[in-house]
Amino acid sequence: MIQPTHNDSIALRRAKGDPLPSGPRELIDEYRFNSDDWANRARDISFVIDSLGDLERDVPRLKGKMDQKHIGVGGHSYGAFTTSDDWWRAGRPAEWAKGAKLS
Repeated sequence: MIQPTHNDSIALRRAKGDPLPSGPRELIDEYRFNSDDWANRARDISFVIDSLGDLERDVPRLKGKMDQKHIGVGGHSYGAFTTSDDWWRAGRPAEWAKGAKLS
């Protein structure tokens, strides 16, 4: 399992000393109106998938243990939206063309 930390995550923002939303309503509005973060989240996931071969090469114990034709993605809350089927397919059409089964 690989769990990326997206640039807009609360934990990362807190660690960097960036301002945090004052509550759930402000957080939702912030996410809802920031399409750059939505696009960056798709790029983050694409980067992780595209880097699996490098990871397997750089970490010898992983060699032969990753099936790059069958990849699962999931999340909770905003992470669930990040991995939702319709949104995901829009950003990864090349993977389906290569025969990968993402679920």
